[in-house]
Amino acid sequence: MKYDAVVGMEIINKLDGDSYSDRILWDNILKETMPESRFVWGFSNDDTHSTAATGHSYNMMLLPSNNPENVRESMENGTFYASAKVAKREGYTITDLSVINDYQPPIITNIQVDNDEDKITIDGEYYNQVEWIADGKVIATGNTIDLNDHEGEINSYVRAQLKGDEGISFT
Repeated sequence: MKYDAVVGMEIINKLDGDSYSDRILWDNILKETMPESRFVWGFSNDDTHSTAATGHSYNMMLLPSNNPENVRESMENGTFYASAKVAKREGYTITDLSVINDYQPPIITNIQVDNDEDKITIDGEYYNQVEWIADGKVIATGNTIDLNDHEGEINSYVRAQLKGDEGISFT
């Protein structure tokens, strides 16, 4: 809350060793910051100290064109989603690193917010399930959440994670 320049936090780092509990921390931070209209976006990043440690965790920036100004705006406004091929807490582990580069985490293709009906619908590719999370708990599954059905469970935020055979994506 003290530093306006902080726009988010890392929720996945490389192969999710030290970041194993960071999604729990993120949810706890969201519970505190969202009532104050302070958005804390979740980032997924490689810790690339070698080429073998590249391409496991990343952010998909939704940009009109790829330039530094648009990347910064996307990071500040949350027009991106985080993806990871390894997310141990959510059940995504890997023992054979030689195949990880072939993995394809879910891709989010559309998010539609219907303010009149209080529904959010998310579409994508390479996923089996969408989980909707509020206050750190899964409150619904499926492509669409009707917020009216979960009024008692949503205090300040709802986020989604798409789970596939080869990874997970968060928004």
